[in-house]
This record gives sequence, C-alpha cells and structure tokens, in this order.
Amino acid sequence: ISDISSRLSHLSGISDSSEDTSLSPATISNGRSSKASAEIERNDSGVGSETSKTSRSRWQNPASASLLTKITPIHLCEDCDGPVETQVTESGVMYAPLVCRKCGKKRAERKEIITEIVETEEKYGRDLQIILEEFYQPMLVAGLLNQDQLSAIFLNVEELLENNQFLAERMRDALDIANEQGDDDLLTVNIGKIFLEAAPMLHAFESYCVRQGAASLLLANLEKEKELLRIFLRVSQMENAVLRRMNLNSFLMVPVQRVTKYPLLLARLYKVTPAHLEGKELLKQSQEKIELHLNHMNREAKDVPTKLWRRISSSSPGRRLSCELDMINIKLRKMAVDVLEWNHEEVRFAIEGRLLFTQPNDGNWKKSRTIKLTSINALLVTNGKPTASYKADRALSETLSFPRHTGIREASLLLVREKGGRYTLLREPLFLDRCIVCSEHDWEDYFEVQEILSKESFIFKAEDGTKTKQWYAQLQYHSQGMGTWRKRRNALANIMINGMMTRT
Repeated sequence: ISDISSRLSHLSGISDSSEDTSLSPATISNGRSSKASAEIERNDSGVGSETSKTSRSRWQNPASASLLTKITPIHLCEDCDGPVETQVTESGVMYAPLVCRKCGKKRAERKEIITEIVETEEKYGRDLQIILEEFYQPMLVAGLLNQDQLSAIFLNVEELLENNQFLAERMRDALDIANEQGDDDLLTVNIGKIFLEAAPMLHAFESYCVRQGAASLLLANLEKEKELLRIFLRVSQMENAVLRRMNLNSFLMVPVQRVTKYPLLLARLYKVTPAHLEGKELLKQSQEKIELHLNHMNREAKDVPTKLWRRISSSSPGRRLSCELDMINIKLRKMAVDVLEWNHEEVRFAIEGRLLFTQPNDGNWKKSRTIKLTSINALLVTNGKPTASYKADRALSETLSFPRHTGIREASLLLVREKGGRYTLLREPLFLDRCIVCSEHDWEDYFEVQEILSKESFIFKAEDGTKTKQWYAQLQYHSQGMGTWRKRRNALANIMINGMMTRT
C-alpha cells in the first residue's frame, strides 16, 4: 500500500510541475488534475486509519477511478463488442486479447467444426474410391455380375466421387490459404460459399438416394442366387484390411449418410460463427438449400422398399437419426419382399410399425375382464404402380370411399415377431382380398381382421387411438379395392341405382 501511495504521490508531483506529457489530457480544465492528485495523495498517505482503510479505497473513490479509467482504456471484443479482460503473461506483461473468453471458445469450436467438415469429406471420398476399386472393378473383371446388374447396384458412384473431389479440394485449398496468411482461427474460410458453389452435387445425391433402396434389395437377391458373388463379398469383408470389416451394403449406404449430415454440420457451424463475418448468412442459405433437396428426396424415395426417406427426414431440425431403427426397417422390408416374391420395383409399404394383437377363442372375448395382448411388427404391403386415383393419404376421411382402378393389384398384411434379434413370420401373409376388416362402435380402440377361408381372426390395436384409426383406415382402404369385394360392391350399387331409375 505504501508503495502504491508513493507512486501516486510522485504522479501528483509531476502533474503539479506540468512536466509529464502522459497526463496532459487530465491537466486541462483549470487545474482539476492537481486537485484530484492532491486528494489521492492525502487519502493514501497512510497518516491515519480513516484515510487508508484498505487498498480497495482507491477503487471506491470516484476521483481516483476516473483517473485510472483515463490511464487504462477499455478494449472491446471484436466479435460481441463486449469488454475484454486484461491479462498478464508469465513475464508480467499486460495485454488485452482481441476477443473475450466466451467468443474465444466459440472461435475454437468453429475451427474444430470446419476441420471436421473437411476431414470427413475427404474420408467420404476415400470410401467412394473403395467402392469402385475394391468392389466394382473386381466384380466386373471377374464377371461375377453383368454390366446391367453392376449399374443397378453401384448407380452413379463415379459421379458422386467427382463431386466429392471438387468440394474437398476447394475446402482444403481454403484452409491452406488461411494458414499461409496466418489466419489461425480460419476466419477467412467461407464454408457456406463453397457449399453453394458445389450445389450441383445435390442432384447427384438425389439420383443415388432415391434408387439406393432398390439397389440394396437387388444385391441381397443376387447374393442368394450366385454362390461365387457371396463368397467374394464374404472373403473381401473378412480378409481385406482396407474394408475395415465393412460389407458392400454398408459402403453403399455411405453417400446417404453423408448427405444427411451436411445440414447438421452447417447448423453447428452457423451457431458459433461471429455475426460480423460475411459468410454467416451464406451458411444458412447453403443449409436451407440442402434441406430443400432432402425434402424432395423424401418425397421421391417414399415408395422405395427400404424407405430411406426416413433417414433423410431425420436431418431436418427437431428430429434425430436412429440408425438402429432404420436397420430393423430394412430387415423387415427385405423379408417382406422375399416372402411375397413380388417385383421389388412395384412394392409399396402403405403403413408399418408395432401393433398389439390377440386371437379370440370365441365370440365372447369382448366380455372378458382382461385381454392379453402381444406386441408384434406389422407391415401393410401393396403390389402395383399407383395411379392418380390412388389416394391412401385420405383414408382417414369420414366419408366412405371405394377406390377403383388405383393401380394396386394386391395388398397383404405381414406379422413378424422378434426373438433374440431374429425375425420370423407369425403366420402366412394375410392377403386383403381374402379378409374382412371391421370395427365396432363399442370397441373403437380395436379392429378385427378375419381371413374368410380359415375363419381365423386377429384383434389389433396400436399404441394409441390415433394410430389405431390410421391402421384401420389404411387396411379398410386397401381391402375395398381387392378381389371379389369390388365386384360385389359394384353389383349392389348397380342394382340400387337401376332400381331407383326404373321406379322413377
């Protein structure tokens, strides 16, 4: 304290003599600084307890505080315009950083995200090269599949690789230039602009993703038919270290996984990018552009058997990607196509999910106090290319609808049970042209499906009332257009109309 007092006394002496030019701004206004200096000297002289209580007194004294403020200017953060705390190095030198601690952390996180985007894009490109070099070329040379089959499985992977190389090179060049210029925080790297310039790659992704489901099913069928292909794929997976124990189907899913990750990475980058950087809005534009294409892929891929649109939809805000559920859906769909032996290009999945069911022993099952229900996986599968008259999305409308010429030739309900991670059919598929689908007003939470020939009945309900109504409406809609029921309904309608016309 005495040392500080002596220094301030020295400053006041210098101010009075008007010889120190460093305090010249404070010496203006008719000797105000000499008065303030005198007060500081008097208060901190250490003469008595009333004038030198603690070292904090010099901060509490308005005169001394204003003086110190003028001596030490306040530094503002470049990113948020907030005050920056002065720091001291190990050698005792005081300095003010360019940004505050909070913005410093954001800059570090931004740099990590940019590095992650570039490195994962390069890794994605290496996986595409593996697909071509370790699978496509050997299978072509060995004649394991013909050219049409290879094209149907590998699709436009070469085009995806070309787009990847363009994007990865642009981003890597931007990073190298920033490092050469001493831009350690990569503030000059404009990822949003680079993605907008690479936007044509989204058309290649769309062409691949909407057909990948059919390609996956074709590969699975060919593996069953061709023993040499099956052996090659198995040996490659187990012995080729480049593949990292991944099979061909896993590699073929890589482009789908990559395009759905772009919006997530760009959203994270946008969140930590300073507002004053011109590239921030470009990040938002590129994210929205990619999401727009993903939504379009969503609509186009909705009818693909593996329903990859669920994976794509997950990339939108508020929805998370569940790889485990996707893999279960793919397994169930492959099983359905294999069991029904329908043309996979005309297979549609109207609705699917888990249902609770029971099989009544007699007509008095509703009177029992407790109904034991079992959970099971259910899939409503249709065969045929829908026409403009096919409007299954309106199945929940209150009015009765009798679809005609919808393009759907067959419809079947499959019930699949799970045990120890293995999936097996509960029974033969329930073809809706041989079933009656009904519900009663006093049991609206349940509906019944009865097979006409075997007279076997199933009572179903979903997790909640809304899903139960959705299932019932879809089954009703597709059963009304199947088989002899259409003929009976048309006959009844014709009799009633003709009879009314005759009477009039």
